[in-house]
Amino acid sequence: MKIYLFIVFYISIFNFTSALHAQNEIELDSVLFQSLKFQKDRSYRKSIKLLTNLLVESKEQKLYRYQFLALNNLGVNYYSMLDYGEALNNYLEAYKISTEHLNKAEEMTVLNNLAILYFDQGELAKSKGYFLKAYKLAQLKGDDKKIGMYSINLAIVANMNNELDKAIKYLNTADSKLKNYPSIAISSTIARIENLYKRNLIKEANSMALNTLSDLKAEGEEKFNLLLLISDILESEGNLLRSKQYLENALKVSMTPKNKLQVFQKLVKLNKQLKEYDKAFAALDSVIATRDTINNLKNSALFESARVRFEIENYKNELSQNKKSLQLTQSRLRYFIGWSVVILLLIAWALRNSIIKSKQRKIIHNQFKKVITLELEKKENDKIILERQLQNRKTMALLEEERLKNEIESRNRKLATKALQIANRNELIDNIINELTEQKEVLKSKQVTRKIKELKILLKSDNEWKDFMIHFEQVNNGFLKKLKLQHPNLNVNDVRYLCYLYMNLSNKEIASLFNVTQEAIRKRKERVSDKLNLPNSKGLYNYLSSI
Repeated sequence: MKIYLFIVFYISIFNFTSALHAQNEIELDSVLFQSLKFQKDRSYRKSIKLLTNLLVESKEQKLYRYQFLALNNLGVNYYSMLDYGEALNNYLEAYKISTEHLNKAEEMTVLNNLAILYFDQGELAKSKGYFLKAYKLAQLKGDDKKIGMYSINLAIVANMNNELDKAIKYLNTADSKLKNYPSIAISSTIARIENLYKRNLIKEANSMALNTLSDLKAEGEEKFNLLLLISDILESEGNLLRSKQYLENALKVSMTPKNKLQVFQKLVKLNKQLKEYDKAFAALDSVIATRDTINNLKNSALFESARVRFEIENYKNELSQNKKSLQLTQSRLRYFIGWSVVILLLIAWALRNSIIKSKQRKIIHNQFKKVITLELEKKENDKIILERQLQNRKTMALLEEERLKNEIESRNRKLATKALQIANRNELIDNIINELTEQKEVLKSKQVTRKIKELKILLKSDNEWKDFMIHFEQVNNGFLKKLKLQHPNLNVNDVRYLCYLYMNLSNKEIASLFNVTQEAIRKRKERVSDKLNLPNSKGLYNYLSSI
């Protein structure tokens, strides 16, 4: 379902000035407007750099509204880059400023954004709390459009929590407030259809969904959600072929890898029910490929976010150094002017008193002192430059370490994906064997019986396990060596089980890879824990992580 995200900005003519000079409000508006243009074009680094400059300048001038705008839109940038932790930090700072220094409009905007962040993380309780706060503030302000939007958001969360009566109340409110906003009201209609479906009013939900679909002309997230919902309704009616058709239509209008993943997962399930196993395998391959795409996008976003933070720190350091350099230049100017006045006075005094020798000695002394001062300043500057170089090297080393860590995690995810693919394949093969062995007519054929035996032998084959171990050791260099060195009493299956557990696979997935029951896997966990001299099996994963 569509959740509404709010980006706060002002529009004015762009006229960016140097960071060395204080900017007035027109110039700050221009910086903000330009940062939002970069954000819309997905040039997040440029947008974040401008917003950081805006934040620094507004803090120096104690302009709380611009501080809020900078922080809120920094949060939106990081949210778009999938760096939810950094987005949360900026939203919370913006929320603090809005409650202490600004009015309710800014407060409810950042509350809604916080709610969306927790919604994406699956923390529905927190998401509901923040949506509710924003909704109440919108009611106090009498803002019909935002009341309607927040009502839809609350109805979506209520549907997910099966609070169906509450959802209807919020949807009734949304419909009454959004009469002049039909493009937003469509989300209310889709949420109402989902509510009917969850109440098991299938015919009403199906009729309303088809009518809405015929009226919905534009492609977009609303149409994707509606097609997905119709597919679920048809599946609940047992009409699997039509359900699959609507899923394929949803795939054509899907806008993001996340949407595609939803469709492929449902296609795997439907093709299994229709016993179209080749198509089920193809859909499963698409699920794996889409997950890899999503993981690659997340890794790229996290790396980009880390690089942005590094550049921002350098940018802040440059601002600080520029200001210090300006202060130092002004101090030196005053120093030289002062000494020039002193020297002129000394010369005038020397000429008046005809003490030429005394004047010369003083001039030499002053010049010598000046040389010493300059040498000391040069050494101090050299020390500062050296410290800055060391700091930059440390920062680059940390960035490289984070890159390597992300690369190892990415390879482990690929290994886990391969293991899950093997598990799903084994489960599908096992289902085929069971279905074939239950049919007596099939077992009469010697050729089919021989193929069944070959499939069973394939399930027990260790060739894929050997290939898996080679890739696992390449990614987690030293893990198996340390494990075998510390615990030589472990057999091959024990080591195999520990590798799967280290990759955080579930008991069900491990059981499928071993071609045994989940109960057997639980018993193996207890036996392995005893071999590792652990007090109980609950601490097994933490122990492996410590290795």
